[in-house]
Amino acid sequence: MVIKDLKIVYQDENFFAVNKPSGIAVHKTGPNDPNLTLVDLILEKFPEIKNVGDSSTGLAQMTLRPGIVHRLDKETSGLMLVARNQESFNYLKNLFQKRLIRKTYLALTYGKPKNK
Repeated sequence: MVIKDLKIVYQDENFFAVNKPSGIAVHKTGPNDPNLTLVDLILEKFPEIKNVGDSSTGLAQMTLRPGIVHRLDKETSGLMLVARNQESFNYLKNLFQKRLIRKTYLALTYGKPKNK
């Protein structure tokens, strides 16, 4: 699945909200992962975020997840907040860790789920 047109639903100088489509991973699993990810696409539009992240996890991890303060599963679509600078990254990460950002999920099914 190739998705080139990301919908940015909000942006300012500190962060942006992007509508992540289903079927694309947020970030690579390692430096040699060949799959296109959300991070690849947002770096094309916002190259300034390449050094924004959690340096406590090491440079390799930071470059895999620039600006990413939370994630959604590959098959899940929805809004993601991405920090555009280090101060905003630290602030948003803290809000997520303290569960001060409210997340709402909606699940749609087709047919009748099987009981286990």
